[in-house]
Amino acid sequence: MADVLHLQVVAPHSLGAEVSTYVEEIDAACNVIVLVDAARQPRGDVITFDVPREAINDVLDHLEALGVAEHGSVTVFHTELTMSRAAERAHLRAPGDPDDTVIWDEVAVKLRQAVSVTLPFIAFFVVAAVIAAAGVLTDSPILIVGAMVVGPEYGPLAAVAFGIHRRDGWLMGRGAFAFGLGTASAIGAATLTALVVRALGQVPDPYSTDQRPLTAFITEPDLFTALVAVAAAVAGMLALTQDRAGTLVGVLISVTTIPAIAAIGVGIAFGNGDEVSGAATQLAINLGCLVAVGVVTLSVLRRSTPHLRHSTDPVAPAAGRRQLPRR
Repeated sequence: MADVLHLQVVAPHSLGAEVSTYVEEIDAACNVIVLVDAARQPRGDVITFDVPREAINDVLDHLEALGVAEHGSVTVFHTELTMSRAAERAHLRAPGDPDDTVIWDEVAVKLRQAVSVTLPFIAFFVVAAVIAAAGVLTDSPILIVGAMVVGPEYGPLAAVAFGIHRRDGWLMGRGAFAFGLGTASAIGAATLTALVVRALGQVPDPYSTDQRPLTAFITEPDLFTALVAVAAAVAGMLALTQDRAGTLVGVLISVTTIPAIAAIGVGIAFGNGDEVSGAATQLAINLGCLVAVGVVTLSVLRRSTPHLRHSTDPVAPAAGRRQLPRR
């Protein structure tokens, strides 16, 4: 039994022979099927095969360099189970470990989805800010943690880091825009919440007396703010690239972005300049660490990615991608 990825390639007739030859010569490929002229839209050949997770990045890069993604299609399926001696042998021929392998194109797709500015995306920002504002006003760490889990801000920040790493201007800009719009909406929601509480004369004692020992850290950043943000940035990128959802929740609880955004809104509502300044500093430290350390983490992961053994026959690279040797 082996864990492999199943690929379905639709190649136009002009590329069919070249693609099928390449696939048949991949040492780590197995279960290769070539269906000549089987595709109808677009017209062309269909090539299906299995490869270990460790080999997927080189294979996808090579197929894109050949122009398959532009003129045909490449679809990757995650298989739950493959009972095949050939697949087991393919694993032995592939470099690296499947648990350490990052499927870079898959991460890019996830982050492009994360920066899609939709009504639910803004709603999550707003709801998280309202919960965090209540936590700031009542000095409730439980509400602060709840707001951290609800907030969707990590996706856009990770997209900015990934965009910088991949030199993808669109992703970087879109991530910054999504975060900026979400932050503005969240500050507005937190401000409105605090104004309503103030107008109703229901300001909680912890806030009115400025006795908030449990949540004062939000507006009083220190050395540990940066230490936690750095650690969270590393853990966040590892969780994102390794598809560890449970770990990612822990990352969300570690960073003080949504609470700081909410504290800015509350400070604006009460005219508390020191609180606004402190929360803004907290937010800036977290943003800087999450993005900068995220870029460094991605660079380390990229350098540690193993590659298939190749011959020296080169293929012209697609625009914006590294040159890849042909097998």
